[in-house]
Amino acid sequence: MPISLQTTPSQCIAIGGCSRSGKTTLANLLISYNISQQIRLFPLDEYVFPEKQIPLIRDYVDWEHPLSTNFPKLHHDLSQFLVNPGALAIIEGLFPFWQPEIRDLITDAIYLHISRDEFLKRKENDLRWGIVPQWYKEHIFESHLKFGLPPANLKHTFIDANDFQIISSIPTLLFPNLFA
Repeated sequence: MPISLQTTPSQCIAIGGCSRSGKTTLANLLISYNISQQIRLFPLDEYVFPEKQIPLIRDYVDWEHPLSTNFPKLHHDLSQFLVNPGALAIIEGLFPFWQPEIRDLITDAIYLHISRDEFLKRKENDLRWGIVPQWYKEHIFESHLKFGLPPANLKHTFIDANDFQIISSIPTLLFPNLFA
């Protein structure tokens, strides 16, 4: 019987959405359900520039702008990882769809939609960064709408993160046990 040298191609899933929409939770859930591949999580929070290099808005560091993220380093790290046959990279964060060079590496995209009201409610209970002024909370949501939405030409799964209803299907070939 001949030996098959066929390998599984590498894949890159991007999970985007507004702050507090459940991106990290979903990424960790997908990782926990997939034990058959070499998986690495690429949280965009780990690719932010030092504070002094990030633009300001009203004297606040503007973490909600793509210029806060070191996309060249992310692209380098992703490219290095994806050369491994069968590797599965999961990018999660506010702006995974923003830079064209990163979009070119994405094989599957998931977008978590959250309403402004639900975001504000969840953000009210989020004290990781201390008390955030109301204008900055609004800025977070508006920046997400401006920079974080997947482009129309990127095929993506849309999940309503207000109540976690799947609007279109997640690739079940990657995670058959999750959706069985």
